[in-house]
Amino acid sequence: MNQALTATKHFGFTKDWLAKGLAFVEKYGREPRNDEAGELGIGTIQVEATRAWMRFAGLAGGDGLTAVGRALLLHDPTVSDTGTWWTLHARLSRSYIAWHLLAVLPMRTFALDDLDHELRALAGQCSDHTILNARRSVISALFQTPVGTDLGLVRLVEEGRRVVALEKLQVRREAVPLPVFAYVVANWAKDWAGSSAPLERLAEPDAPGGIFHLSLGALERLLMEVEGAFGGTVLTYSRTAGLDEVYFHFQHSPLALLECYYRSRGAEKPCGEVLSEILTEGWEMEAE
Repeated sequence: MNQALTATKHFGFTKDWLAKGLAFVEKYGREPRNDEAGELGIGTIQVEATRAWMRFAGLAGGDGLTAVGRALLLHDPTVSDTGTWWTLHARLSRSYIAWHLLAVLPMRTFALDDLDHELRALAGQCSDHTILNARRSVISALFQTPVGTDLGLVRLVEEGRRVVALEKLQVRREAVPLPVFAYVVANWAKDWAGSSAPLERLAEPDAPGGIFHLSLGALERLLMEVEGAFGGTVLTYSRTAGLDEVYFHFQHSPLALLECYYRSRGAEKPCGEVLSEILTEGWEMEAE
């Protein structure tokens, strides 16, 4: 997990910055340089921060857009779709330690000084200035994007237009788009050293349950819904002998599940049927 806490400076990002950054990388096959800030319509330091956020989310690098970056640009070029923001949140939670803080925190309200303390415990030996800037960048991103305003993951406590505290919220399972949840579970399972995992392991902060702020019951229900929606081709869930175990099947690329989310929006078809159509087309996408 990346601990480069100074990379984002003290800036978060907005959907407009991210959309412009993705479009730039697609056009030129590389990330924007500081002296090209005018083309993006933002400041030089904001360009640096946007580069860092795109890298932390695994959307772009020195060689251009990643496969998931191209998928987001293709299906949601204005970065306005709720499923996109669930995806970005999950990817940042697993790659950037300052964002992973949101998964580690218990369900309560934290003053900003408390957040600094928690981040310092998570990140290890960093200067107070570095911790302060990292926290500012996360709060700024939450304040300016749907992650902090629409998804129900957190509530930002404001005085005037100034954020003074953050309350971590438990997410209802109905709020999480099922194909995006399936994508995150499949992506997590790729890195898990085994073909199955206990339910409690998937509830931990670095796993889907912790990342999505789900109760154990909500996590279990979503896993069963994924099994049913995709006909057991993504995972199966077993309670045999009272042992709650999730079995991973790896029959599809995780990115095929993300593609399924975008194609199924507004479609009057079950998720599994949409995925079958994708696979019938011979649709493939390289690894992220």
